[in-house]
Amino acid sequence: STGSPFIQELNLERGQFIKKGETVTILDGTVVNANLKITKDKINTINNKILRLDLKKKSIIGKSLNKDSSRKLDPMNKEILKRQFDAFMIQMNTFSSDIIKLDKEIVSMSKDKKLMSEQLDIKIKIEERKKTLFEKNIASLLDKLGATDQRISANRQLLTTETSIEKLQSQKKSTIDQRKSFLTGELLSISEELSSFKDQLLQLNEELIKNELEKSNLHVKSPVDGVVLNLPTVTVGSLINKGEPIVTLVRAGL
Repeated sequence: STGSPFIQELNLERGQFIKKGETVTILDGTVVNANLKITKDKINTINNKILRLDLKKKSIIGKSLNKDSSRKLDPMNKEILKRQFDAFMIQMNTFSSDIIKLDKEIVSMSKDKKLMSEQLDIKIKIEERKKTLFEKNIASLLDKLGATDQRISANRQLLTTETSIEKLQSQKKSTIDQRKSFLTGELLSISEELSSFKDQLLQLNEELIKNELEKSNLHVKSPVDGVVLNLPTVTVGSLINKGEPIVTLVRAGL
């Protein structure tokens, strides 16, 4: 025996001839079959998670929910995929909306900047004209100072607008970087999860091979052609320990 289950079937008689490979006894498979089912269920669970992550990755890259053409994804993972992709798109759309809003503000303020620049040019010309008139004693000092004050005010407004535009451009760049970082982070997280699940799958496949071998060993077979020498001391329901002999055979032809 290669395990420690109970004997389920045992039909042997003294002097009975047994062929090589013939089943000597059948062991109870309750525990073995239960372990086999557990392992298969775990493998199915991991395969569903791997499939979901593959679909999520394709959906993120394509920016469209990738449907399961294989129809192997279970309802729970379908719901998780949809929920996670919806959350991803909401965040991506938020980034895009913020960028569009900033673009509009930049365009609007750039138009204001152009007008302010033109106004400043006019103020400079007026200031120069007032200065010339003042030097010719045609305009008063008050007129000259007033023109200078208007030019300074126009220049200040222009600088403030330029600063605001730079700030908006910086915010736009930051938002674009955040969107890129978010996308990269999502894909990296998927890759890490996939790697982990694939490692688990390898371990479970090894466990499955072990479980299937244990199941095949439930049918204890004769290693040679032979004749039963002694009746077994065990009976149906007896517990067989690993390595314990069930029956003694005399090899045929010796």
